[in-house]
Amino acid sequence: MNYQKKLYGEEPSWDQFEGSDEELQSKIIRAVNWYRNTGSSKSYKKWTLEWMKSSDSHWSKDQVDLARSADKKGFHRIGHYCRLLTRGCPPDVSVLKTINLEIEQILEKTKRRKESSTAVVRTSPAVRLQESVNRLSCDVNVIIDSLHYSVMNGEKSFDAKLPAWLYEHKVSAKQAELLYEMYTPVFDEVTTALSGEDEQLNEAYEYLGKRQLRRLQKGLDTILGTFKDHYLKNQKPRKKRTVKFDPSKAVKKINYMKSSDELGIKSIDPKKIIGAKKLVVFNTKYRYLQVFESTSHDGLMVKGTTIHNFDRDLSLMKTIRHPKTVLPKIKGIRSFNNTWSSIKTKERKVSSGRIGQHTILVQAYHDSN
Repeated sequence: MNYQKKLYGEEPSWDQFEGSDEELQSKIIRAVNWYRNTGSSKSYKKWTLEWMKSSDSHWSKDQVDLARSADKKGFHRIGHYCRLLTRGCPPDVSVLKTINLEIEQILEKTKRRKESSTAVVRTSPAVRLQESVNRLSCDVNVIIDSLHYSVMNGEKSFDAKLPAWLYEHKVSAKQAELLYEMYTPVFDEVTTALSGEDEQLNEAYEYLGKRQLRRLQKGLDTILGTFKDHYLKNQKPRKKRTVKFDPSKAVKKINYMKSSDELGIKSIDPKKIIGAKKLVVFNTKYRYLQVFESTSHDGLMVKGTTIHNFDRDLSLMKTIRHPKTVLPKIKGIRSFNNTWSSIKTKERKVSSGRIGQHTILVQAYHDSN
């Protein structure tokens, strides 16, 4: 890559670009040529996926995943355009139309390829678990049948040797729990038959006397108790995964100007940006005073060196003629509003959330301000 930099120069930058439409088109053409000379199929696909995942695009997670499985050769027409937009190039309607059309074709082609290929049927963990329980139930049915024969033959005791069976077949806690749930209705049925309240069950169990029904009920209760003890003893408490959000990690890569001796001003701690409803920044190179405003419940967020979750209609910028006089006045939200109203230069919408090395973080306002 170093030899490419020497040959073609640094990657085109779009930090606060302001110019005419002709200048914009000219710069886009030069940038596209730069990427065509330095990029590859792999990088084109990577840049397209990065743009599809950005807040500026409308693609869903499923569509991004589908594009990720597409052939990398299909991205050579749009990869460079996606990289331009990701790096802050003002969006052009024709460029966006081209990108969206190409991505739709890539997704459709990938979808057809997947549908035509032989699909591998994958069994979910829940289905595999139920299938294993069904196999184990075959042995349990044999044990219960043996209990019936024992009761009918008048045997005084019956040992199912269930603990040894559980150990031999390595029955898990979840399997034992499902077996318990599977055979509880059998126990309830015998209990109802013993009470004599259901005529159909009375007829079904008329081959057994009251004493035999009690022994059958007791045997089933022992089997269910063994299942219950096994899953209670062997179940592992599920640990709740708690993810603590660390603002310092979120702003770790943000690139900004910490202070300006010329203006006599210092940036605020970038961690204050997280969750703020309004952020005021000043670009010392172009003398832009920008305000990022969020209507989201979560407030403003930072990813890399870019501000996210700001409202593009409410986020504005103005050029300051005398920043050394204006910036010290910005303290609380009221003083900012008064200062903003007093600036008579043209008001424009913020084109990008990118924070650069010439940007001073002036103030961040939360709900409490």
